[in-house]
Parts: sequence; C-alpha cells; structure tokens
Amino acid sequence: MNNNTPELTNKIAREAASLLYSGAEKEFKQAKQKAAKTFKCKFLPTNLEIAIEFDRIAEENEGPARTKRLIQMRKEALRAMNILSVYNPILIGSVWRGTIHHESDMDIRVYHDEPSDILEALKKHDYRIVRTEWTSVTEKGQKRTAFHAYLES
Repeated sequence: MNNNTPELTNKIAREAASLLYSGAEKEFKQAKQKAAKTFKCKFLPTNLEIAIEFDRIAEENEGPARTKRLIQMRKEALRAMNILSVYNPILIGSVWRGTIHHESDMDIRVYHDEPSDILEALKKHDYRIVRTEWTSVTEKGQKRTAFHAYLES
C-alpha cells in the first residue's frame, strides 16, 4: 500500500492514535512512523488527523464519564489558576483542548523566577506537593531549564 488515499490516511492516523492512547508511544512523530510502517507506507498523517482519531478512541473507550471528568478537571484548573492569578497562569495541554483520556493530567504553565513562591501559594490552599524537578526543555531551538511541580488537590 503506497498510494495516499483518504482511507489509508485514516487507517494510519487511527493506528498512530491507538499507539498514543495505549501508551505504546509518547510522541506523535514516533507514533506516525510506526503506524506508517505497519501499513508499509511512507505517507504520514498530520498531527490534527491523529488528534481527531485519538479523541474518537478516547470517547469510544470512556464514554460519558470522560465529559464529566473533563468538567471536573477544568473546575480544578480554574481553582488553581485563581490561586496563582498574580503569576498569569496558562492552562495548556489536553484539559485546555478538551481532548483528555484516562491518563490525562492537568498542565498549568506559570512563568516566575522563584518556584518556592508558587509552591507556597498552592500549599496554603491545601495542594499537596507530590514531587518537584528541574528539567531541560528546548523551545524554539533554545535550551533552558524548567521547574515542574506535581500536585494533588
């Protein structure tokens, strides 16, 4: 199968989405490549095509409980963002997009020089800090470090 038909594109996108949903792959690029190889094809679907299939798979597997969970996660995100409002927090990721699945977590980005200020503000409102770490990230070709905090409410 080497011709780029809409059916083939959908099959590859569905396979890539399935790999991501199951956790067999973590990144879109690797999922696309593995899915294309499965169908002996060099054509790769777009990230949007895969995201649409991912959303379908999540809905098929999780049903109405998924929507309830998304609402709850967005309420919790709003609560945390209100606490951190002076730092201009930004909700990103699957909760922002509305494309959560059974393993989704909430991602809130905050830019501030003192991570301890953020942690203290959250602790005051009964968030439990599970762990923290510094990681290297590359954004727009620039390497930098970022502080990550993992919390429970």
